[in-house]
Amino acid sequence: MQELTYSFQRHDITDDEWCVIGPIIEDIVVNKLGRPYKDLRATVNGVLWISRTGAPWRDLPPIYGEWNTVYKFHNKLAKNGLMKEIHHILVPVEDCGVSMNDSTSCKAHQHSAGASKSDPLSDVNQHIGLSRGGRNTKIHATVNDSGHLTNAMLTGGNVNDCTVTIDLLNELEGDVETFVGDKAYGTKEIREYCEEKGIEFCVPPKSNTKEPWKYNKDTYKKRSIVENFFLKLKQFRRIATRYDKLARNFLSLVYFCSLFVSLRCV
Repeated sequence: MQELTYSFQRHDITDDEWCVIGPIIEDIVVNKLGRPYKDLRATVNGVLWISRTGAPWRDLPPIYGEWNTVYKFHNKLAKNGLMKEIHHILVPVEDCGVSMNDSTSCKAHQHSAGASKSDPLSDVNQHIGLSRGGRNTKIHATVNDSGHLTNAMLTGGNVNDCTVTIDLLNELEGDVETFVGDKAYGTKEIREYCEEKGIEFCVPPKSNTKEPWKYNKDTYKKRSIVENFFLKLKQFRRIATRYDKLARNFLSLVYFCSLFVSLRCV
């Protein structure tokens, strides 16, 4: 590890934070990308600065190094799915006792259009969908009762929340005891899935449900945790507005920013 002497900028990682995340990131970068970075801390800080400000990559301040080097670092992490791995090492995602599900829509900037048609996700238009609010991407997330992201998935903004819920739950690393969601998750398929897995189903029925079910109202009040998570996540302007052409890069930023939501409770 390099010496922890640094000239701090407003959004930079603190010494205490770097002591936690630095060794993990360095180990994964060296072992899985096959190369060390001259100043890894400055490179990570560059990605953090871009995420918080929403600025174009070419406007990255020189203190963080060449903008192209920082972008390629971010792109390689995304291409290899390493940011999710780093996040799950540093954040206790095994604790999924109460899984709170929700989604948030992120406006797709015009710069997010035009991804290569040869990309594997081109058949779903890089998860950019057309809804009443225009072109946007929807982040579907599961959060535990400590407010930590446990899983995330992208769809177009026109995709209903309930359609990816079972996939999200199946990918969780820990056991789920209680599922909490708003009325959009009260579908027959999700209820049957929870019943089959022995998961408590804590979703209020819609007013027009013919056979309404009972749910734990005290547990349901915890759903504010996932809403607060999205409020904190969207303080990162590159999450609030999607500028990335590639869905994989945008999802990688979701995990990157979620890591700092957990570390510093922005």
